[in-house]
Amino acid sequence: MTKQNDLVVQDNFLSNDLLSLLTQITLQYDFFWAWNSVLPQEDFLPNEKYNRQLVHWFYPQNGTYKDYFEVFKIISDQLGVKELIRMKLNCNYPTDKIIEHGFHIDTSEDSKTSIFYLNTNNGYTKFEDSGEIVKSVENRMITFHSSKRHSGSTCTDQYNRLVLNINWK
Repeated sequence: MTKQNDLVVQDNFLSNDLLSLLTQITLQYDFFWAWNSVLPQEDFLPNEKYNRQLVHWFYPQNGTYKDYFEVFKIISDQLGVKELIRMKLNCNYPTDKIIEHGFHIDTSEDSKTSIFYLNTNNGYTKFEDSGEIVKSVENRMITFHSSKRHSGSTCTDQYNRLVLNINWK
């Protein structure tokens, strides 16, 4: 685990068995994905046609679909979450060149944001204050204060970029 500028990076966050289970769940045919914007249009920097992604909301639960919250909750339990604000899985499409989505915060609450990378690709998370880039590496967890403006990106080298976002106290 490395800590820089209130950013904690933890590689090999989950056991290989649990990581394999989560990957298997997200890629199965009946896993529910909903169409969603990456960011509100006023925060999204690139061309509007790229402001799209698939999402699966774990908490708060929105929709009547097969829910895997209890399985994915293992991740928030391992973080030591006392109060869950939001947990959702994002599936970003690949693009011909890497596109940064735009700097934003996930919540204005005094809390933490954690991002768990389910697959390795050449996408990343970038932080506005330091310019630091954290690469998307399978089984990596990053945690930082929710007031820290950050941007996700697309990838060019894989079929998708899968990240689990957790906002918590």
